[in-house]
Amino acid sequence: MDTQKRKIAVALGNADKSALEAVYKTLLDHQVLDQIQVTFFPGGIEGLEKTLEEASSGFDAMIAMPLEGVDIPKIWREKWTALKDTLQVSTCGGLHYITLISENTNDIQFLPDIEKNVMHIEKFSEALKSMFLLTLPRLAVMSTSKNTDGKASKEDKEILIPAVQKAFEKMIPVFGTFSSEVFFASDSFLRFNGFCFVNREQADTMINRYEGINILFEAEAPIVLATPITKLTDKEEIFRETLYKVNDVLRSQKEFAEMSKNPLKFELKRENNEFQAF
Repeated sequence: MDTQKRKIAVALGNADKSALEAVYKTLLDHQVLDQIQVTFFPGGIEGLEKTLEEASSGFDAMIAMPLEGVDIPKIWREKWTALKDTLQVSTCGGLHYITLISENTNDIQFLPDIEKNVMHIEKFSEALKSMFLLTLPRLAVMSTSKNTDGKASKEDKEILIPAVQKAFEKMIPVFGTFSSEVFFASDSFLRFNGFCFVNREQADTMINRYEGINILFEAEAPIVLATPITKLTDKEEIFRETLYKVNDVLRSQKEFAEMSKNPLKFELKRENNEFQAF
């Protein structure tokens, strides 16, 4: 049984400390998430920077509550320059996604080359395994085209489709490209565990199907870094859901590390676009 408490630092953003402390106390009183220890830090930009300084040693995770007008992932990356080429994994409801450009641009002229996209797909697959214990996550790559006629765009033909094919050859169950407008208009997306979008606009197509909280993780940070992205105003609910998700990720990472110490040898085979381990 896991008896070691997981230490989580919380930057308050513009939330009220007493309100979040009340949420945490309620969870403790009901023995929910009793294996975590939360430390609250001041709000505002100074509080965020102080939390980063403290969290970099002695904490397992950091939650940065929303702070209006502040690009929290950018500050993370300024703190740890090694994060510049790492992956941001977002989760919304039970679905996970990345963007192949960035979180902040919709311009496909910045679409990375084939090899960079293959690397993103590989990292995304590995992140879903370690952070969410998905054994063989199925990934879908969205098209750069907004057309619904099924025709691939120039960028799809020259960059995305070759990247999908190369990743597929590496035994990653990845498929595409798909028109996001058509793909999310039906239940087809439920057959997949993760989605690769080319911009935020596409991601919003999926997010708008849910009333839940979208949580952004920095996948390869030295500690678990998470910040909620939501239009909801109930900060207590935002904090509670983010705390649950961060705790799940910490637990999954621990289990994944233990399972990976002496893994059973297996091979993958591919038949009719389906993957099986044996």
